Amino acid sequence: MTTESRWRVLVFPGGTEIGLGIWNALRHCKDVVLHSAAADVSNHAPYVFARHFILPGVHEPGWLAALNALVERLRIDYIFPAHDDLIAALAAEAPRVRARVVSSPPETCLVTRSKRLTYRALRGIVPVPNIYADADAVGAFPVFVKPDRGQGSKDAYLAQGRNELRGLSLDPERTLLLEYLPGDEYTVDCFSDREIGLLFSQGRQRVRTRSGISMHSHPVHDPAFANYARAIASKLALYGAWFFQVRRDAQGTLKLLEVAPRVAGTAVVSQVQGINLPLLSLYEQERVPVEILLNEINVEVDRALVNRYRHTVAFRTVYVDFDDTLVIRGWCGSSTSA
Repeated sequence: MTTESRWRVLVFPGGTEIGLGIWNALRHCKDVVLHSAAADVSNHAPYVFARHFILPGVHEPGWLAALNALVERLRIDYIFPAHDDLIAALAAEAPRVRARVVSSPPETCLVTRSKRLTYRALRGIVPVPNIYADADAVGAFPVFVKPDRGQGSKDAYLAQGRNELRGLSLDPERTLLLEYLPGDEYTVDCFSDREIGLLFSQGRQRVRTRSGISMHSHPVHDPAFANYARAIASKLALYGAWFFQVRRDAQGTLKLLEVAPRVAGTAVVSQVQGINLPLLSLYEQERVPVEILLNEINVEVDRALVNRYRHTVAFRTVYVDFDDTLVIRGWCGSSTSA
């Protein structure tokens, strides 16, 4: 593949944890030229992407025209959406988007953006939480309150009693009252080929989370995960990387929280086992035949903040000491035991 025939990929928005995960997965791929775009707000994308651009957010007027203009100027082949709102917006405008979107069909994207529509589509296919019409219909507390169209834990609330719930002034069209699920929570990373079907599914426990992102996670082997994945894929058309989340109810039954037609924020767990889901998704779009080979190793991930800097230091020559710099404790390079 020549430089001219490399896939020119735009990650949008590049500064989300999802976007940064896509950058990490694709940055060393010789067949991919990465670009990033995001709204004109402080974010981490300019610190890692060599080519970063400002675009209006999808809730601003003219966002699609601005996106298409950038796509044409950069000759972008693929848009990798890195936020749930963008997935839905691109799906709604699919005929007018001037690059291929790395996701599932628009119909699937619009259904999965709504928890209510997702539960309606999959009820009877996999276990889903009980949904209460209003505060008077709740049979047991606490009850979980969450937006119908939301991500992470934003605007989610655990109501402990009926009076507390009534005092929240909730919009029934935009909010769900759900059965509280007190058990362990899992994400199941999946990959599907549009013709062959489900090729990969692996569950991992969300041990510690922050702002909806799993900060500590490790694989968990449970046959139910693959069974749920096959059942969901039999109902929804899902292409490339996707995931779903489940949590155990008081009786231990896994119940569905959400399905998303994108790479999960902590899919790096699968990546270190040899499953590069963003790259596989590009292959799926190109209709390149793939085979999934998972390295069966014990792995867990723990995430923390990382520091990167901009500065005005200008230099032309660097002098580096040999002892204790290039070579330290007999090793060439850094030592992990420092």
